Amino acid sequence: MSTILKTKEKQVLFSNILSDIAVLYPDTMAVIDEYCNIKLSYSGLVSEILRFSTGLQSLGLKQYDHVAVFSENSAKWLITDQSLFLSGAVNAVRGSQAPVDELDYIIGHSDSCAIVLENSALFQKLTPVLLKYSFKFIIILSDEKIEAEHNFPVYTFREVLDKGYGNNFDRPEINKNDTATIVYTSGTTGRPKGAMLTHDNLTSQVINVAEYIHPTAGNTVLNILPVWHMYERTCEYFLLSNGCTLVYTNLRNFKNDINKYNPNYMVGVPRLWEAVYEGIIQKIKKQGFLKYSLFKNLLNYTIAMKKLKRIINKTCIFHKQPSFIQKITAGAVYFAMLPLYKFADRLIFAKIRNGLGGKLLFGISGGGSLAGYLEDFYEAVSITIFVGYGLTETSPVVSARSMFNNKLYSAGNPLAETQVRIVDPETKAVLPNGKKGLVMVKGRQVMKGYYKDSEATGQIMDEYGWLNTGDLGWLTDENDIVLTGRYKDIIVLSNGENIEPSPIEEACLQSPYIRQIVLTGQDQSSLGAIIVPDLETFRPIISKLGIKNISSKILNENPEIQKIIRKELFDRVKSRHNYLPHERIAVFKFIDEEFTVENGMITNTAKIRRNKIFDRYKKLIEKMHKLDID
Repeated sequence: MSTILKTKEKQVLFSNILSDIAVLYPDTMAVIDEYCNIKLSYSGLVSEILRFSTGLQSLGLKQYDHVAVFSENSAKWLITDQSLFLSGAVNAVRGSQAPVDELDYIIGHSDSCAIVLENSALFQKLTPVLLKYSFKFIIILSDEKIEAEHNFPVYTFREVLDKGYGNNFDRPEINKNDTATIVYTSGTTGRPKGAMLTHDNLTSQVINVAEYIHPTAGNTVLNILPVWHMYERTCEYFLLSNGCTLVYTNLRNFKNDINKYNPNYMVGVPRLWEAVYEGIIQKIKKQGFLKYSLFKNLLNYTIAMKKLKRIINKTCIFHKQPSFIQKITAGAVYFAMLPLYKFADRLIFAKIRNGLGGKLLFGISGGGSLAGYLEDFYEAVSITIFVGYGLTETSPVVSARSMFNNKLYSAGNPLAETQVRIVDPETKAVLPNGKKGLVMVKGRQVMKGYYKDSEATGQIMDEYGWLNTGDLGWLTDENDIVLTGRYKDIIVLSNGENIEPSPIEEACLQSPYIRQIVLTGQDQSSLGAIIVPDLETFRPIISKLGIKNISSKILNENPEIQKIIRKELFDRVKSRHNYLPHERIAVFKFIDEEFTVENGMITNTAKIRRNKIFDRYKKLIEKMHKLDID
């Protein structure tokens, strides 16, 4: 833990910590955002935050005012965010790509008296909505001038900074339990709810995450995730508190910026790590069948070897206490396999690491469980991934893995000042370690509640402060959290068998033929699946059959394709740990449409919105399962 964090545990503002870091590392680069033309040292960043805060006060911003902020990741977002905190205001945040009706709802529900928008395009899109409200001011972060008629003052980011010159900032007294931000969830069902997070909630994260990750001042971090999401946001606060350099990028420039900035750390959701994996696989495939076959064989060989090492080190969550004979046997086989692994590392794996800049010390994954095959892949190629677990409602980190406790397939140990228990979903009776149930959390990072929604708050939090995460999991004897799925996602077959879809879907996603998959089967005799195919993988098969155009209709009607996929699904599902016969996927259908944020099928953190998919494909699902009965 840094000296600042050791001595500032009672700080209620992250900006206080940031100011102290600026004194220690005044010339260390804090943020680089070439897409906003911003490059600031720590002393420069703190100066900009103070100027912007002063500018906001000159516009009439008062302590406890609510300000809606709709924008994607950028250094300007960070400056705005910290300035609102410093002013004692409350920001209500969401991404700029959210639907207009959702942004309209957030403006009204959050009682925002001012608004910050990413650019003029978003202003134009929201104009009919904005005219319904009376704002103290609107700020455009892109510095574009707004020419259209409006009935409220509109300023650019630069104009607010300019208003900070020559004025004194009147710093308010802020209580640690004051609300700092209202974060509207991108939930899988219903209207977004506004989680109220306090200054103390956020500061507790910066302090307690320091026990798990130990970055060094001057280390470079590549930032790509939506900053309004609490996972990315807390990571940025923590990394800045340690004097790191944040480099902002975007999906379009991600690959170029990896090699340009050679990051030491990358923060990502599982979908990002999956995309990196897919890019690597596709690149190797293009080098020809022989090279790809060699790679796959060496990869599988290394995965098997690394599993043996986990048994030796007692870090395998599925082997609690390996016997002396098991350890000796695993050790002998491991050391026998080592020479070939070293050959594979020099020949292939080192090139993969160089493709990610060559200086990556570790990656951080959160916002959902990392699929087992991705865990195996990154361990095999010696790219360390620390997985964490949390929710928006917990600011968000509940637990994390570290260099000293990086057990694959787990979400690590709970943070300090955090209690976790596993309970029976129906009776809420506490279950012993090793038993699967509902994950409950209590701690300093748990939210105050949902804004203006005491009913929803009461549904998720009890009178003792325990928060129902809605996640299923179990605890190891070393108190590592192992997540297995969402309680509400459970599929109950007509024979009464309960099935968690996520682990089965993760296994199926290892198939080169499957791009996306969602299991079905509620109240049916067996499981089914809606599949988005990987068309490029099917192309050679389709060509051999003399078919020119690929579509879901062709894939669904061709007997040979059906036979291949039926076997593929069976093999993938059966390969799972603790496979049970009723988990077999009996029926499936291909669809042409991918699940995206834009069509509402997934959230911004790549979580499947099952209810939306079931609604969209209701008739197809019913027909599919009817065929199974017939």
